[in-house]
Amino acid sequence: MNFNKAELQKETTYKASRSGGKGGQNVNKVSSKVELLFSVDNSALFTEEEKAVLNEKLQNR
Repeated sequence: MNFNKAELQKETTYKASRSGGKGGQNVNKVSSKVELLFSVDNSALFTEEEKAVLNEKLQNR
């Protein structure tokens, strides 16, 4: 795995939303949950072997 930060950023997207559950004064007013989305299978950064290892380790997520 030899890639830089810019290459990784091209393959990720961010999604902001309101966090679920109880909150204080700012509940349902601000985006307080951020998700980082990354597709291992569609990545050009990893070899097929590396993708297989990642998918095996992440299968329960």
